[in-house]
Amino acid sequence: MLEANTEIANALRAFLKTESRLEARAFLEREKVLLLAEEADQLLCMLIRQVRQNANLEAQNDRAKLLTIYLLLLRKARESDISTAWSWLEQELSSQAV
Repeated sequence: MLEANTEIANALRAFLKTESRLEARAFLEREKVLLLAEEADQLLCMLIRQVRQNANLEAQNDRAKLLTIYLLLLRKARESDISTAWSWLEQELSSQAV
């Protein structure tokens, strides 16, 4: 169990460090078993709470928002599929850019 949690945490950490949408999607496709696990959802929720507790800086608040978008992306991918979730992400990011 601990080994699985470590694998999930490592995969989640690597996913969050991807430097482009293309890289993030490829990583999600490759590591979907780990990233779409319930434990990944729980770890990401915990990380969001930690960031929000330290959200006295605008950058921390922006980080919490980004993590929340990733959380929703992974949930949508788990509920339907990665392609549908990715379409949602693209729409979400384009609406925020306006």
